[in-house]
Amino acid sequence: MAIQIKVTVPDEIVNVAEVRAQIERALRTQTGPDIRRNLQKTVQGWKNKPSWSQLLTNRTNYLSVMVWASGPNANQYGLVNAGSPRHPITPRGGGMLRFQRGYRAATSPGKLASRAPQRSGAHISTRGVSHPGFEARKFDEAVAEEISLDFYYDVQDAIRGR
Repeated sequence: MAIQIKVTVPDEIVNVAEVRAQIERALRTQTGPDIRRNLQKTVQGWKNKPSWSQLLTNRTNYLSVMVWASGPNANQYGLVNAGSPRHPITPRGGGMLRFQRGYRAATSPGKLASRAPQRSGAHISTRGVSHPGFEARKFDEAVAEEISLDFYYDVQDAIRGR
């Protein structure tokens, strides 16, 4: 899961080095950090949060900034973003699973806000369970929608030299 913002600008504007530099600066200092801030909202209640990496790409015909989950918890973030089908869960190395049956997720599909998950009920021990799976949270789509208008104005301001 990664969010990439790409800018394609007409040649008569792109050839002006100063305008390109302004757009690059806007992507690096405004758009990228805006994406990161919004992604951080999605894990506020999480115990094991991912880190966020950012890459600016400057090619002859386009500029882009990409932000993605990184670090030891990036795979978990990708799984929650993409969702999971029904699947079996068994303990590693034999033994028993121990968990509480009641659970409220920290996140909801399409929402940027996050809270601490809640567990409730008596503890259960079992050799395995069929997990019902969960709906994709689609954080990447929600963040892209959230920042799209700000991104547009940031680039327009950069083109105007503001």
